[in-house]
Amino acid sequence: MTPITEDNRHIAAAPITAWLHAGTQDRTPDRHGFWLAQSRRVAWHHPPQRMATARPDRDARWFEDGTLNASVSCVDRHLADHGDRLAIFWRGEDAGQVDRVTYRDLHERVCRLANALRDQGVQRNDRGVIHLPMVVEGIVAMLACARIGAVQVLMSGDFTAQEMAGHLVDCGAVAVITADETGHGSRSIPLKARMDEALHIAGPDSHVRLMLVVSHTGTPVPMTAGRDHKFNDLVDWYEPDCLPEIMHAEDPLFILHTAGTSRGMMHATGRYIVWASYAVDSTANGAGTQPGIAQVARHIALVYGALANGMTIRIHEGQPATLAA
Repeated sequence: MTPITEDNRHIAAAPITAWLHAGTQDRTPDRHGFWLAQSRRVAWHHPPQRMATARPDRDARWFEDGTLNASVSCVDRHLADHGDRLAIFWRGEDAGQVDRVTYRDLHERVCRLANALRDQGVQRNDRGVIHLPMVVEGIVAMLACARIGAVQVLMSGDFTAQEMAGHLVDCGAVAVITADETGHGSRSIPLKARMDEALHIAGPDSHVRLMLVVSHTGTPVPMTAGRDHKFNDLVDWYEPDCLPEIMHAEDPLFILHTAGTSRGMMHATGRYIVWASYAVDSTANGAGTQPGIAQVARHIALVYGALANGMTIRIHEGQPATLAA
């Protein structure tokens, strides 16, 4: 497993940091004061008292004295006043495939999966790969990993088995959440089969000991005894409440792998969720735009930003997620 060190924990902070600076340079001369005020957008266990600490030859630490859990900002804090508000509206490609998820429903689903992952041995700072189509379980998996302090590793369905094998070894993943296949008809991708091939290629260098398989299309897939479990068969047994892990603002939230790159980009919890909340809110109100990021990265920003703001995410399978009107 690649250890989280001072040299690599901020590997992906530069693009976000540059956007944070660029996004306010024409609005306020006090960028630090501006972003410290923006930090109040999210729920903190211990609110930060300073915005950034500069370090020679390294990226600055943002909100480093603050502690939080990203899933609390995205789910828990909305329960008291807006628990019955729609958090996610999902529509599949087939007629009648609809899933309406309120914030209360989302909290239950996230907590069940978080408890399942913990019980199966996934711990704080472990890496959990999310390799799913555009389904509700993908968002649940992101928030469940965040809830227990596991680092999410997002992999696109477009990756080859060879690419995934390299990423699995590089990040030291111990768990994978995937699906039988995508539901794109002639463009369907056999996700489980491709992940199995990637793990075969990785061989003894892989640390994966748990795979949860979402039955998306119902296509039969081979299951490895002791490692593979059908998602609902395992997760539905667990309690619908789970204490969140309290994370430092500079602890990693997720690693994003993109096609053609050998190393993933790591994003820190505090700065990312504050940025996402601000970026989504600004974009929704026509006051700004999100930076030029890939579709998967845009989906991550939309999930954390929209849910932190108590908005509704609309997903039509096979298309990018959007905000509900």
